[in-house]
Amino acid sequence: MIRSTMILPRPEIRPPDAIWAAEGALAAGMRSGRGPGCAANARDRGSGRRSRLATGRFVHQYDARVTSDVATGQPTRRQLPEEDAEFPDTPGAARAEAEVRGWAWSPARPRHRDRPPTSLRERLVPSYTDNSPYTGGGWLPCVLVTLLAGFIRFWNLGKPRAVIFDETYYAKDGWSLLKLGYEGTWPKEANDQILAGRTDTLQTQGSYIVHPPIGKWTIALGEQLFGLTPFGWRFALAVLGTLSVLMLCRIGRRLFRSTLLGCVAGLLMALDGLHFVMSRTSLLDLVLMFWILAAFGCLLIDRDDT
Repeated sequence: MIRSTMILPRPEIRPPDAIWAAEGALAAGMRSGRGPGCAANARDRGSGRRSRLATGRFVHQYDARVTSDVATGQPTRRQLPEEDAEFPDTPGAARAEAEVRGWAWSPARPRHRDRPPTSLRERLVPSYTDNSPYTGGGWLPCVLVTLLAGFIRFWNLGKPRAVIFDETYYAKDGWSLLKLGYEGTWPKEANDQILAGRTDTLQTQGSYIVHPPIGKWTIALGEQLFGLTPFGWRFALAVLGTLSVLMLCRIGRRLFRSTLLGCVAGLLMALDGLHFVMSRTSLLDLVLMFWILAAFGCLLIDRDDT
């Protein structure tokens, strides 16, 4: 079986679809025997060579042995322009260099340099920008921000010496869980009695329950250590508020791959007015925020480890 080769002059800029259409038309004409240059290509029959089209940045047009158009006798490859030879970074120099190697420039990705292949994980989870041994893997600056947050949260934590807002419910419910295992009832004047040091007014009759017990048990831990006092029922919340700043520093570092940005995020939380007040008040809101933030941090660790 004798095959012929038809050389198509290379256009300067031609979209890939146009190149594929021209190749298809050329092949159809050669099969019918009526295509342009079929008679002229008879001398190349028997060589078994045919033009090839490759996908990617370059399109292979010719075999190394075929270097001229058989119909006109003119060279099908242009010489390197002098201005491009003097400035090898220009697109024309890149095209000419490709043509010297037997490849034609493809406009699919103009003026784009090839980059080393990277996996999806490397793009989504890049390496850390600061792995200095002096920062202990980023822990030292995070701990410093956490110490600042803890200092301003524990300073005069027992003041004001009063029952603030909904502390009248949760502080007493936490103490009731410690003593009875469930939420008991208190007399109307219980707040003043508690501030005076009396805690024996708790009644065994169950009270109306409107919240899950985890937040109340958290408050009860501080009351177990320091008693039913303003410092005692606020202690556990101050601990959770301080630890949440540390978690945010580490979460920010893991998200942004930067210890600096992680510490900035933690510092903003440490100085945030709402977070500061909720960390010094015996309410349930901060307990919910702490565990949601911890769950998000666990999600990030699982993403990076799997």
